[in-house]
Amino acid sequence: MMDFLNDINKSLLICSKDLKRKVLDEVNKLDKFVDLKIMTPDLFLEKYFFSYDEKTIYYVSRTYKVTREIACIYLDNLKYVFKSNIEDKKIKFLKELYLDLKEKNLLKEDLYFRKYLKSVSIIVLEKELLDSFTLNILDKYNPTYINLESKKRENNNIYYFKGIEEECSYVMDKISELLKRDISIKNIKVVLLGDEYIPYLKRFSYLYKIPFNNLEQNSIYKTLECNKFLNFIKNHSKEEVFSYLESNDNELHQEFLKIINRYYFVDCLEEVLDFIKNDLKNTYISSDKYEFGVDVILLNFNLVNDDDFVFVLGFNLENIPRTYKDIDFFNDSLKEKLGIFTSLEKNKLERKSVIKNINGIKNIYIFYKESDPYNTFYPSNLIEELNLDVLYEKSVNTTSNLYNKIKLTKSLDKYLKYGIKDSDMSLLNTYPSISYQTYSNVFKKINNSFDKITLSYSSINTYYHCSFRYYIENILKLNMYEESFKQYVGTMFHSILSKMFQDNFDFEKEFESLKQEKEFSCKELFYLKELKEEFKNVIEVIRYQHELTNLSNLKLEEEICLKDNNFLFKGIIDKIMYKEKDGNTYIALIDYKTGTPKINMTNLKYGIDMQLPIYVYLVLKSNIFLNPKIIGFYFEQIIHEKSGYDPKKDLKMKLIDNLKLQGYSIDSPSLVSIFDSSYENSSMIKGMKMTSKGFSHYTKVIGEEGINSLVKVVDSKIKEAFKKIKESDFAINPKVIGGENIGCSYCKYQDLCFKTGKDLVYLKEESDLSYLERDCN
Repeated sequence: MMDFLNDINKSLLICSKDLKRKVLDEVNKLDKFVDLKIMTPDLFLEKYFFSYDEKTIYYVSRTYKVTREIACIYLDNLKYVFKSNIEDKKIKFLKELYLDLKEKNLLKEDLYFRKYLKSVSIIVLEKELLDSFTLNILDKYNPTYINLESKKRENNNIYYFKGIEEECSYVMDKISELLKRDISIKNIKVVLLGDEYIPYLKRFSYLYKIPFNNLEQNSIYKTLECNKFLNFIKNHSKEEVFSYLESNDNELHQEFLKIINRYYFVDCLEEVLDFIKNDLKNTYISSDKYEFGVDVILLNFNLVNDDDFVFVLGFNLENIPRTYKDIDFFNDSLKEKLGIFTSLEKNKLERKSVIKNINGIKNIYIFYKESDPYNTFYPSNLIEELNLDVLYEKSVNTTSNLYNKIKLTKSLDKYLKYGIKDSDMSLLNTYPSISYQTYSNVFKKINNSFDKITLSYSSINTYYHCSFRYYIENILKLNMYEESFKQYVGTMFHSILSKMFQDNFDFEKEFESLKQEKEFSCKELFYLKELKEEFKNVIEVIRYQHELTNLSNLKLEEEICLKDNNFLFKGIIDKIMYKEKDGNTYIALIDYKTGTPKINMTNLKYGIDMQLPIYVYLVLKSNIFLNPKIIGFYFEQIIHEKSGYDPKKDLKMKLIDNLKLQGYSIDSPSLVSIFDSSYENSSMIKGMKMTSKGFSHYTKVIGEEGINSLVKVVDSKIKEAFKKIKESDFAINPKVIGGENIGCSYCKYQDLCFKTGKDLVYLKEESDLSYLERDCN
C-alpha cells in the first residue's frame, strides 16, 4: 500500500492528519534515511498564502466589532481574495481586509515556500478530499497523485438492537470473547458515532473490568482552578498573573501560561478575557492512558491495521453520514465560482469517505439501536449502499456476572410489579442469592487518611450531632450554601458591631455601604428600614454597657488558631473585653446572636453546643494573654421579636433588658464587679443579682474549678473528633437527648442516609453542670 515510499527522495507529501501518522509509521520501518516532508492540505495552503495568529484575530475582532469566532471565519476565507475576477460584496470586503492586514504586517507569509515547491517532488494522497481551488494550485507543480483505496472488509453483517444498553452489552461480550481467545487488547478498537454512548461505556467499563482510552475529553475550562484563574485576571495586572502562575508548579498552571503567552501584545489580560476563555474551552485535560486498554478512535481505516478488530457503535441516520447545509460564509453559488466544495459536493464526499473507511477495515463489526431512554433512532441510509445484511439480536447473554445480577433484579421488578416474566428470569437459577430487595445503609469506611484536618465550633458541633452529616457537609462538600435574608442581616450587624468602637465610626455610612452589596426585594427593604432603627438603639445599649465595666480593652472579631501537628482548630470570637491587673488578665467573652442562643451547657460532655466553652478553651490555651482569668462568657441576642406593651418600662429599659448578656459568670462577686459594676442588681447580665446570702438562685455562676473542668472536656472532645475523622469514622449516628432527635434537626441530607431506629444514639440528659466536677476530677 505504501510501496512508493521505497523510491521517495526529496519530496513533499500532502495528506490528511490521520494518514500522516500511518505514513510516519511506515517510514520508521524503512532501514534508511528518507528525505521527506509531510503536510496536511490546510498547512500547505497556509504556507502557500499566509497564516495568522492571536494578534491578527484580536485586531479583526476589535476593529470590525465582531466576535472571535466571526473574525476567524473572515481570516480563514481571506485566501480566496486572490480570485480577483469574481464580483461579490463579501469578496470585496475580504480584499479590503486583506490590504488592511497586509499594511499592518499582521499576516505571516513564507516568502521562500513557492521556491521550495519547485525544488521538490510533490506527492498527493487522497486527491478526492481536495477541492478544485487547492488542486489548481498543486497542478502548477506537476504533483503525483496516489490512490490508497483498497477493499479489505470481510464481514457483511450489521447488528441492530431495541435499545442502546443491549447494543453496548453485546459489544462488551464480543470484546470479552476476543480477549479469551488471546487477542491483544491493543488490537481492539471502538468507534463511537454518537456521544450518547459515553455514559453507557463508562458503566460497562466498570461492570466488565475493561478499561477504555480516549472515551471523552474534559476541557480545563470546567475546572475550579480555571475559575480561580479567570477571577484572578479580572483583579490583577499582567505581571501579577504571571507571578501567580509561575509560583505554583501545577500542570494546569502550565497550560494557563501557554495560553496567556499568546497575548504578548496586550498590557491588560482582561482586554482579551473572551479570547482566553475560548482557548481554555478548547484545551483539554490530558487523561491517563491505560497500557492495556481499548482505544476509542475515529472511523478511519488509516488508524487501524489488518490484525485489529474494530467495533462501530451507533450506525444510525442521526449519527452518520454527517450532513452539510448551505449556511457557510460563502453560499454554494459563490463556492462554485471559487472552486470550493459546495454543500452538495461535501455531502457526496462524506458518503464516499464513510464507505471507503468501512471497506478499508478488514475486521469490522457494525451496530445500531432503535432507541435510548430519550430518543428514537433510525438506521443509516448507507446500510443498503454498503450491501450489509441486517441481523436482529433479541437476547443478549453477558459475560459479566455483576451486570447479569443487575439485569436479573430488573426482571424481578417487572415480575413483582406487573406480573411480566421475561427471558432474563432464567438467570435466577444461576444466581440464587442476589440480596434482592435488601439494603444496608451502614457507612463503610473510606480508604482515605486525612492528614490535614481543620475544625471549628460549627464543624465539630455537626460531627457530634451526627458524624455522617459531617462527612456529607465537610468531606463531600454537598452543602450548597445560599445566604438567606436573615443570615445577611446577621452578617451586616456583626460587621457594624466590629467597627462601632473605631474613632471615625459612622453608622449611616457603614449601614448603607453594606446594604449596597446585595439586591433586596421590596419586602426585605421594608424590614431593613425597621431593623436599621432598632439597631441604632442596640448600639446605644452596648455603649451604655461599656460604661458599666472596668474591662476597658477590646479585641473584636479575634481569630484564634491552635495547631497540633497536622491538626488545626480555630475560632473567631466576636468580642473579648479584658484588663491587665496585678500580673493577671481579667477577661469576659461575648458572642453576638441574631437568633435565640442556647445557654445550656449540659450537652457539653457529648461535644454538643460547646460554642462558649470552646471560646474559653481557645483563650486559655493560646498565648495572647498574660495569666488569663475568665470572669464570664456570654451570648448577647441583638435581634428580638417585638414584645407587648409594658407600662412599667419605657423603651430604653426594655432594650436594656433585651440585650442583657446570657451565660455564666465566675462565682466571685469581687471579680464579677470588675466586669459589671451594677452586678448587685445587674443592668448588664441577665439573672445577675445579689441577696443577703450571696448570688441569687437564678444567677448562672461557675467556679474556677468548673471552668478548668470545662476546658478539659472541650480538649478531650476536640482530640476525640480529630482522631475519629482521621480514621474516617463517619457512621450514621444521629443523637437523641431528652426524647428530642437533635441529630436530624434541620438536616438537609436525610434523603442520603436512610437512617433507621437502630442508627439513633440515645444519650442521657443532664440537668445541671455538676457532672463537670464529678467526671473530670
